[in-house]
Amino acid sequence: MKIMQIPLWEKNQYNYHTEIGFVPQITTYLLEGSSPRPAVLIAPGGGYVNCSPREGEPVAMKFMAMGYHAIVLTYTVNPFGLGETLGLQPLRDIARAMILIRKNAEAWKIKPDGVAVCGFSAGGHLVGSLATLWNKEFLQDICGAKEFSAKPDAAIISYAILAGEHIATDPIINDLGTNIPELLALEKHIGAHTPPTFLWHTITDTRVPVEHSMIFAGELRKNNIPFEMHLFCEGAHGVSTADDEIIRYGHDEMSPTLLQIRKFIEYNIKIGNKDMVARSVRIGDANSWDEWAKLAYEDAGTTHNAPHLNDWIELCEHWLAKVFGG
Repeated sequence: MKIMQIPLWEKNQYNYHTEIGFVPQITTYLLEGSSPRPAVLIAPGGGYVNCSPREGEPVAMKFMAMGYHAIVLTYTVNPFGLGETLGLQPLRDIARAMILIRKNAEAWKIKPDGVAVCGFSAGGHLVGSLATLWNKEFLQDICGAKEFSAKPDAAIISYAILAGEHIATDPIINDLGTNIPELLALEKHIGAHTPPTFLWHTITDTRVPVEHSMIFAGELRKNNIPFEMHLFCEGAHGVSTADDEIIRYGHDEMSPTLLQIRKFIEYNIKIGNKDMVARSVRIGDANSWDEWAKLAYEDAGTTHNAPHLNDWIELCEHWLAKVFGG
């Protein structure tokens, strides 16, 4: 397996909270072998205020076990809602990641027409945004966009925020902002350009109502876009792979997905911003990232071992094989 951490942007191409020294990146998990194979780009959730470790590497391990290269995206978030609204930046990050994957397809032994995207919760919103908005003019100035397409070949959307009538009351509106209306009603932008889509959700999800997936699926149906949807009768939000593996990843303070959060906390410790409170922990109560993270993430891996829900992985495996002709 080849693991690389690759920045998405040159420093002069990125201007969100540059004082903390963060640049969005991808972490590759490339399988050995000489033959090209499909890949899955993974966007963890976190409400656009965090990038969840347990929806990153553990998901990558599942797709690798299926025979796919996996790539985890660390995209721009608004750290704990304490920074600026995000606008298009996360969408530009994931579009740039797709362009980089295709640019390096030969070297990384990736089939350029076999790149899926998989997202969870807010990361699912990001994947839904790319699936419906990849051809919009506001993404065409990204470096490499003229040579390589940002269009995903398949989209996997897990318990995600998608539908306009529900986004309007969701907290992510405070972090994305309201100046990009396309981001606030993704179902209205489904069309012939939208790739085949796999959706799954739990009916008892109290954080993101199941109606998001149902409304999105209804529009896929109206537009004759191939899709598959699975609704589970019970289960909490944010279950990821729904097994014990996510417990240890929930406590991985050095996970690449937490890079922006780590730099944000380290910067505020350095400048002495002691009274700032992030994830219910006062910055002044910690002298380092490690100290702060132990306090802030002590309960991060407690949920959710739900064996009936990890069926979604096998279902998705069969669906992807059909989409990619495996």
